[in-house]
Amino acid sequence: MKYNKTPVVIFCYSREDKLRRLIESLKECNHSTYYDVFFFCDAPSYKRPDDQKKVYAVQEYIKIVEREKFFHSVTHFFSEEHLGCRKSVINGVSKIIGQYGKVIDLEDDLIVSKDFLDYMEEGLRVFENNKEVWSISGLTFPLKSLGLLKTDFYLHGRGNSCGFATWKDRWELVDWDLKDYDSFKGDYSLQDRFSERGYDMPYLLKQQKEGFLDSWAIEWDYCQFKHEMKTVYPVKSRVYHCGEDGTHVSEDIPQQAIDLSEAVYSFESITENKEIDEEYRELFWKLKDYENFKNLSPENSKWHEYYKILNNWMILKEKEISICQYFKANRMKRIAIYGAGDLAKHLIHEIRKEGLDVVCLIDKNKKNPIDGVYIIAPSDIIPECDVIVITPVMDFYDISRSIAKQATVPVISIAELV
Repeated sequence: MKYNKTPVVIFCYSREDKLRRLIESLKECNHSTYYDVFFFCDAPSYKRPDDQKKVYAVQEYIKIVEREKFFHSVTHFFSEEHLGCRKSVINGVSKIIGQYGKVIDLEDDLIVSKDFLDYMEEGLRVFENNKEVWSISGLTFPLKSLGLLKTDFYLHGRGNSCGFATWKDRWELVDWDLKDYDSFKGDYSLQDRFSERGYDMPYLLKQQKEGFLDSWAIEWDYCQFKHEMKTVYPVKSRVYHCGEDGTHVSEDIPQQAIDLSEAVYSFESITENKEIDEEYRELFWKLKDYENFKNLSPENSKWHEYYKILNNWMILKEKEISICQYFKANRMKRIAIYGAGDLAKHLIHEIRKEGLDVVCLIDKNKKNPIDGVYIIAPSDIIPECDVIVITPVMDFYDISRSIAKQATVPVISIAELV
């Protein structure tokens, strides 16, 4: 059928200028008028009060795109509460892929080539029944080994979130709760194998579990690894990532220059390459955040994470934003704090200043009250409360698991507040 095209889902937030560039490039794509386009726009975050006007501008622009009737259809979903990157993408893709069986996923900070949609459609068609293929990537990286290839595409075990396409049966394989993380955490052989997709991979997965990342992509990559599947990459990138302005979750990744015109390509032959695999491992470990992490001992790593929390906390205070806005936004008035160190003491002060109540501290070592707040052991019955905040951030995953049976309220890391 003429209109039987894969739906395009676009995730956006506060960057109208970048979204305009994406839409203009999408309009230039072959057959773009036949496509159904779905916009998912997140609500402003209380941590960024200046974003309210920016998000409104994005929403107004989306309405203009709807009225233009350039695409076959345009549908928008404007979130009423701030979901963050991870929830926005998981909810949005799940909604559309559940209805159509496949999606082409774009974020607002991308520019696509003229043949991007044709390329994605052909990749989805060719590899739909190939259960070794996890997704189709539109972006590739400036790898030296690409010059040695005699094919238009290559396979790699790491996925890409900057312009990709996939199918419902692959998407539904993902365990977004990472229920097997305990076994992975203790299996160093498995971690070594995962790091073959990039030396940063085990670190990113750990960061996600401990609440320092708001990204769906590492969970997506981990499940691709578990199922031993590959992503199809073009030798010539069909997507350019123009983000990196600090408003979205992103990585400081070098890019290949993009030719926005059409490319001649064939899916008839595709290959894996050991040199490319090695370049991937090195590329993603050279990025500044991972290089810093690599050089930290476990003890220094803890202080590094505490520094990031306190720095973000100070940034909020300089903007006259209370760390307690999270509690107020979620109607939480009674807070239990796990840990009795300096972070807990500062948090008690902030909570009381906002007229909220600290019902108790939970700590296995200390017993004497702190600032009038009594301390209970982790094995004790937790008093009635609305939320439990864990301050020992490096042990967030283990602690949250240990109190899960008796906790009937949300358990969050203090990192989520800043």
